[in-house]
Amino acid sequence: MANVKNRYPLSTSDGQYIPLAVVRPQSCLLQSILTASASAAQSVPADIDYFQIFSDQDLVIQFAASAAVAAAPVSGTPVTDAILVQKNILQVISPPIDKKSFSLRALTVNGTVLISFLEPWNALSLQSQITRR
Repeated sequence: MANVKNRYPLSTSDGQYIPLAVVRPQSCLLQSILTASASAAQSVPADIDYFQIFSDQDLVIQFAASAAVAAAPVSGTPVTDAILVQKNILQVISPPIDKKSFSLRALTVNGTVLISFLEPWNALSLQSQITRR
């Protein structure tokens, strides 16, 4: 599960687990979500590797290089660069590195989602803590 920077989300370079409480939030976004239409495209903040998402309804978040529009899922048709977020479950995801825009769409009922943009732990550590000798 290493990302393109060869860091496992929320662990040290030697594989020790780091709880979410160690990660520094950069900002958060409260967004209404609708089933009838996708939310307006939002930009992924610079240097953000992880989103922490909580929603009161099931939703799809779709990423794009620019001007993302979350497509309504259709039976048997894959939705590219998208992920399902189940309601009432806190989920951490890593957006695609080359997709700096995202949009949201509720699946069955309108609702609200809260997204926290997280600063990676390695950015907060000393170089000696992340370099193997």
